[in-house]
Order: sequence, then structure tokens, then C-alpha cells
Amino acid sequence: MAGVVSATGFVLKNTEMGEYDSRVVLLTRELGKVSAFARGARKMNSPLMGVTQPFVFGTFELYEGRTSFRVKSADIRRYFRGVSADLDAVLYACYFAEIADYYGKEGLDASDNINLLYAGLAALEKRQMPDKLIRYVYEIRAVMAAGELPDLSAFTGALEGDAPDLQNILQYTIRFIETTPLSKVFSFTVREDVQKRLGTICRKMCDRTFEWPMRSEKMLEDT
Repeated sequence: MAGVVSATGFVLKNTEMGEYDSRVVLLTRELGKVSAFARGARKMNSPLMGVTQPFVFGTFELYEGRTSFRVKSADIRRYFRGVSADLDAVLYACYFAEIADYYGKEGLDASDNINLLYAGLAALEKRQMPDKLIRYVYEIRAVMAAGELPDLSAFTGALEGDAPDLQNILQYTIRFIETTPLSKVFSFTVREDVQKRLGTICRKMCDRTFEWPMRSEKMLEDT
């Protein structure tokens, strides 16, 4: 029977439907990943226009029908305007959201992915770390949250020609990323050569882990 349900989480993407409607993908704690229609969301002055944009975080009131959801209203707690106002940050945010979408499942508690996405977007907004380093932290923690993290030390050992000190710093950096609480992990910088090698390791990890490449990755690599 139809009713109204409340779900807290993110808008991962928004697709235009018809002349004025939208279809959004939500990642929520209560329902997992679900799609919902937002009728009239693209009309001027629609109360749904601002609350159905990608990367907004809040609590959504949804009409639950027999086969689909419809957005009734939303109480947005954070818009991440600092992200949406910066093109490079938007590209990274799209990539993060696509990974969250990849791991999201209907009916599966998405709290870990939601918390990680929130922390990643906040880091992009603060701009206290290089965007690429934020990306590598996000990739490792996303794969780790899914229980699919391989032994990354095997990848560091495969980087022939690296000086021993670089190998040691890489090992320490990876342990820091894996073990530091989420509230503090987006809070460091490393040397350029360490960041570059960490990127190589993450690329190997993602190629091995993800079943298909992320669509937003190509745009990201062009930046």
C-alpha cells in the first residue's frame, strides 16, 4: 500500500524526464540505493528544483508506490556549494558519486558509503589536500568499505626502481589511509613522487576490483 517514507542520504545523479520532471538516484541509510521521480522539479520556482541536484545531502520524504518512489519534499542539510562552484571539484565529485552508485544496492544499508562520500566532498570543498590525493584516499576507503581491498603492499613492491625510502613512505601512507578514522583521513599531504606512486597503486587496485571502468573517469583523466 502506498505511503510516505523518510530516508536520509545523497542525490547521486539527476536525469531529465519529459518536459519538467526529473528522475533522481538516491543513496540512503534506510532504503539503500533507490530511484525516485520528482514531478515538476525543473519548473521555475519548484520547491524540488534545488533539493534534487547532485551531491545534496539531507532527509527526503518519498511517496512509496507499488513499483516506484516519488519525491514529496526534502530537508537539505548540506548543499556542498563549494564543490558545485568549481569545475575540477565537480569532476571528482561525479567520480566519487559513481563509485558510491557502483557499490549501492536497494535495501542495503549504505551508511559507510554515505559517510565516505560526505567526507570526500567536504575535503574537495576545503581544498586543503590536492584533489588527486583526495581521490586516492576515496578509492582505497571505498574498496575497503566493500570488503574488497587487496594487499596493496604487493603493488608497492612491484614498482621497480623506487628508492627504499619511497617504498617505506608508501607503505606508511597506505597504512595511514587504511587505519585512520574517516573524520581525520582527509587531512594530510605527501611528496609529489609519493602521490604519483600512490596513484599508480590505486589504478592497479581499481582495475583489479571494479568490473567496469567508471564513465566519469575519462573526463577526470583529461583534467
